[in-house]
Amino acid sequence: MCRKVELAKQGLGFLVANGGIGKEDAQMAEPERPQLSPYQVELEAGKRYAWCRCGRSKKQPFCDGSHAGTGIEPLMFTAERNELALVCGCKDTGDPPYCDGSHMLL
Repeated sequence: MCRKVELAKQGLGFLVANGGIGKEDAQMAEPERPQLSPYQVELEAGKRYAWCRCGRSKKQPFCDGSHAGTGIEPLMFTAERNELALVCGCKDTGDPPYCDGSHMLL
């Protein structure tokens, strides 16, 4: 007996579909929007960060592990330089983890 598991990204949420013999389950995990504007954060060159994609973290815009069970994982990234950056708060950016102004369309 085989069981097929597929994970398809849709926006910043995920569609998880588990296929069995003649049976399918589907569950959509949508990110929460902690704020509809970017976070201004000081990033340190060479430092690794975990950007919260689920929106549940109490340490926004960074991950605190609150995504457990959502099917949404944080985005790991390393800052290329020391900078004051605008990091997405609406979780709808097309340039994660940075704000691209998408919140203006929500």
